Amino acid sequence: MSKLSSNKVDIIMTDMPLDNPTSAMSQPDTHTSTPGISIQNVTKLYGHNVAVNHFSLTVNHGEIMGLLGPNGSGKTTLIKLILGFLYAKEGQITINGYDSDKDYEASLEKVGAIVENPDMYRELSGLNNLRLYASLHDGIDEKRIEEVLRLVGMTDVAKKKVGTYSLGMKQRIGIAMAMLNNPSVLILDEPTNGLDPQGIYALRSILKDLAHNHGVAVLISSHLISEMEQICDRCAVIAKGELLSVSPIAELLSSSSKENMDAPVKRITVSDVAKAKASIDAEYGALIVEVTSDYIDIRLTAEQTAKITKLLVLNDVDVFNIETVHRSLESSYLEIVGGEKHE
Repeated sequence: MSKLSSNKVDIIMTDMPLDNPTSAMSQPDTHTSTPGISIQNVTKLYGHNVAVNHFSLTVNHGEIMGLLGPNGSGKTTLIKLILGFLYAKEGQITINGYDSDKDYEASLEKVGAIVENPDMYRELSGLNNLRLYASLHDGIDEKRIEEVLRLVGMTDVAKKKVGTYSLGMKQRIGIAMAMLNNPSVLILDEPTNGLDPQGIYALRSILKDLAHNHGVAVLISSHLISEMEQICDRCAVIAKGELLSVSPIAELLSSSSKENMDAPVKRITVSDVAKAKASIDAEYGALIVEVTSDYIDIRLTAEQTAKITKLLVLNDVDVFNIETVHRSLESSYLEIVGGEKHE
C-alpha cells in the first residue's frame, strides 16, 4: 500500500449535542501495554530548515495528550510524520506497536485523524460521503454508518448535500468519518477551530469518554491554551520543532519554575504594599514571587501564613484578603517557551 497524500485523511470535531457521546461505540481493540503512539528521535528537514528536531514522545492508550505550541511550531508537520504523509530524515514512529515505515498499512488500521481541512464531495450527501469513505475500509457496514451519524447528531440531515452544510455540519461528518473504523488511536490537528462554546464542550465530552472509558489514545494539537488546559491529561510543549516539556496538566498547574518548592503561592492583599514588602523581606523575602500595587504573591506554608499575617498586623498593615493562587496552563506555557506568547 502506497503512502497517502496529506489531504486524504481529514477529521474535524464539531458542535454537536451530546447525552451519552459514545454510547453507540463498541470497545476498541487496544493493547494497553503497547503505546498508542511512540515517537523516537524524529527529525524532519525542508531543505536546510529543521521543521522537527530530534522529537520523542509517547501517547498511551486511555489518555489525551495535548501538543501545544504557537502557529508554525511544527505541530502539523509532526502529525503528518506520524500518519506517514511525510518522511522523516531520521527516527522511528510506531502506532499500536507497528512501525509506520515497515508496516504502514497495519499501523494505520485503527487510526482516525484530522490534518487541516476535511475533504468531502459537495454534490454528495453526508450519508453518501460516509458510504464512499467506508468502501475504502474492510468491515464497515450500514449499521456502523448509522451509529456514527447518531454519535455526531447528523441523522436528520444526513441525506442533504454537503454543499448545503454549515461549517459545523461538515465538522460533524468529519468526526463521523474518523470514527467509522472504531479507532484505538485518534489524532486531531487544531480540532476546535471554528467551534462555538457548545461545540467545544461537546468535543471535550467525546474525547474524554473515548480516552478514559474506551481506552483510545488521543493526540490533540492546538495553540489555544485554555482549551488544552480543560481537555488534556498531559501536555507536550513544542516550539521551533523541538519538544520543550511534557508533563501532566495537574503538574503544570501546580508547579512553578520560579521557585521549585512545595508551598503554594498565597496572594496577600494589603493596605500598604510597600510597608508590607519591607516587613516580609526581613523574614521571607526569598519566597516572594510577585509584587503589584495591590497585593504580594508569596510561597507560604499554612504555618508561615499565620505568622506573616500576625507580622503585618503588628507593623500596622491591614490585611484585606489571603487566597491561594492557582496557576494556569498559560503561565506555565509562557515560562517554558521563555515568556513569548504566539497566536
